[in-house]
Amino acid sequence: MNSSQKIYCDEAGFTGSNLLDATQPHFIFASTDIAEDRAQNLLDQAVKKFRIERLRKGNGELKGAELAQHHQGQQALDWLFNKCRKNLYVIINNKQFAVAARFFDITFEPLIASHNTFFFRTNFHRFVSIMIYAGLITGDQLMIDAIKNFHTIFQPRNILDVTALKSSIDRMALDRTSTLQNILHFWQLNEAKVLAEYNRLGDKSDKMHKWLLELSDTGLHISLNFWGTKHKDITPFCDDSKPLSELKPIVGDIIGKFGDGVSFPFTNQAKVRPIEFGKSHENPGLQIADLAASSFNYAANNRGKAFSEKLINDYADCISEHNLLPDLDEISPANEQAVRNYLMLLLLVDKSKNGGLVLTPDLMLLLHHIQSAELPEEFLKIGQDV
Repeated sequence: MNSSQKIYCDEAGFTGSNLLDATQPHFIFASTDIAEDRAQNLLDQAVKKFRIERLRKGNGELKGAELAQHHQGQQALDWLFNKCRKNLYVIINNKQFAVAARFFDITFEPLIASHNTFFFRTNFHRFVSIMIYAGLITGDQLMIDAIKNFHTIFQPRNILDVTALKSSIDRMALDRTSTLQNILHFWQLNEAKVLAEYNRLGDKSDKMHKWLLELSDTGLHISLNFWGTKHKDITPFCDDSKPLSELKPIVGDIIGKFGDGVSFPFTNQAKVRPIEFGKSHENPGLQIADLAASSFNYAANNRGKAFSEKLINDYADCISEHNLLPDLDEISPANEQAVRNYLMLLLLVDKSKNGGLVLTPDLMLLLHHIQSAELPEEFLKIGQDV
């Protein structure tokens, strides 16, 4: 008898590796461990209780994006999510911030990897990523051009070509007090190592290129890690439409090898069985995941509306801690940690000027000092330029 717990997964806001689509600014990955019979019962109750039969599709399916547009549909979704609150897990990703984070991962992280624990602990990765995001949303043309060109490099069907990115960075007139330009100057000063990393990750023969900016695989990985803390044996069950069906060939690289069709140890000691696929209108569990993904996508895209705020606030316990969401307070001049990270960035740029960055013991000592010493008043004033 198969005692494996099915984990139903679905997504909303999918645009593949195109994370700069202005019409779909968020990507939501939702999952649930709800039992099929209970899911069906709740769906039937919601239809009857809130009189939303007219909102059902011809195949009997309810769609969250449509329900969220109607008052009765919103009531039904709220009631439904409350009933299965303990069975939901939702990941919310801001796509522009996701691109900024990937820029850091591919450009900065390899250069500081030998001491990545230190940089992670200081939230330097978030400082740089949020600064890039801030540049995008405030219309900094240099950063917009750089990120668009970076984004283009790692599209699935494109040949790796950094010419446009290199050209846009080389054109800048350096303002040494500008955090954004210092981020791009760091790229410039470490160009040889950065381009080597870009070429390595852009090698299509390794089948890595297609998935570098795509968020579905990350969503699946994070979700299974979460559910693996609650169940000892789990089976991912995903909608057979894109993008999740495309994960099948590479899912073994995410969570293990499926070759022999048997379960295997997962990182949290749970067992994860081979991924299965189905249609949401035929699987009530998938339909619950679909409703959650679509509804939270609506909420993320329509902040300020009463229903959106209710979902985000009332169901905070269902929302992952591993979202890709920026917090602009982390780069505020009033935030002392932001000032420390700004000073670290200036030092890293300065130490990159003679042939690229090398994290020597003396440099690491200086970086530790920036993070631990009491900052003089004049240093804190520098933060006004962040």
